Amino acid sequence: MNVFTPHGFCLAWDPAVLWLTIAGDAGIAFAYFGIPFMLLLSLRWRQHAVPWWLTLIFALFILACGLSHVAAIVTLWYPWYWVEAIEKAVTAAISLVALYMLPVAMMHIRELQKR
Repeated sequence: MNVFTPHGFCLAWDPAVLWLTIAGDAGIAFAYFGIPFMLLLSLRWRQHAVPWWLTLIFALFILACGLSHVAAIVTLWYPWYWVEAIEKAVTAAISLVALYMLPVAMMHIRELQKR
């Protein structure tokens, strides 16, 4: 038995608010799914400008952020808040790894610029 209600209930199932929420989350998710592919494609053009591992972790970070917006859309109708919470925890972990790796990458980039 599920004790949660869909998020749409909190929005009083107002069509204007629902569709605006969906449009916003879908637009953000679409961009967040496209940006990592462009980042990874850029590795082919500028292989030494940014370390490949930094590009990969940021691509994963952005993809995870996009998934959180998809989860927000799903929870409008289905109260799968545990799935959404787990997705947010995974996104947080990836985000913290990216934050930790960024200073290392910045030092690497700085060294490349000195050459």
